[in-house]
Amino acid sequence: MARWPAAKTADAARVRTAQLLLNQRLEQLREQTTTNAAAAGAVIA
Repeated sequence: MARWPAAKTADAARVRTAQLLLNQRLEQLREQTTTNAAAAGAVIA
């Protein structure tokens, strides 16, 4: 079954959106991890 070009374009847009959202969430988690590590270091010190 052939896919219409518009369907492929929509699929690609969904993939890009998903990648963007995942990258944003990954960055949030990295920042949170850094903050948590700094807070833990302050408590230990």
